[in-house]
Amino acid sequence: MKRWGLHWPDRAAWLEWLRFLLIYYASFFPAYLLAPHFALRDAVSPAFAWDANTPYLDMMALPYLSVLPAFMLPLVLMRAADIRKLGPAVALCAVVAAVTFILVPTRASLTDAARQFGPLVSFIRLLDMPSNFVPSLHVAYGTLLALACAKAAPLRTQVVLFSWLALMSASTLLTHQHYMLDVVSGALLGVLAWWMTRSGGCAAAQAAQEP
Repeated sequence: MKRWGLHWPDRAAWLEWLRFLLIYYASFFPAYLLAPHFALRDAVSPAFAWDANTPYLDMMALPYLSVLPAFMLPLVLMRAADIRKLGPAVALCAVVAAVTFILVPTRASLTDAARQFGPLVSFIRLLDMPSNFVPSLHVAYGTLLALACAKAAPLRTQVVLFSWLALMSASTLLTHQHYMLDVVSGALLGVLAWWMTRSGGCAAAQAAQEP
């Protein structure tokens, strides 16, 4: 396990990870489910002409869903002090996304709206909102997790993390759940949140969470 930078979390790490998840859920669901109801204009499609040529692969729903267990990674790859910084970072992602969903609401292209999807992607679409394309929170959270976990990880683990991130990001395109603009903006949002975590830009937000 040590060769991969993995470790069994201590009590402090468990507490910080649970706190991180609490902040994630408390910020994600309002941003994702409520913000679209306050949209200030009609939704537009973020798809460009080249997005129409993106192939569709139903099996890519599996790497698409892999972002969910990826939230376990900080527990075994990060120390408590670093996990603590993830809470403000995921909250920042949610706030920026919510503002964008309100100001610039987006929807699927007409082609994808009429597309017959396979069973795996059809299941995902039952759970997803029909809006909230830009930025992709899937990619934003994945980018944040990969960068944060790679910070102190050995090279071999970094390769695995960023290979997973590339595959998961590609899956959002190949399942037609997102378009290129969504992926790029989501990745930039994830990098911004990670940078603020590293630079201490979230220090004020962390201080506000102190009991």
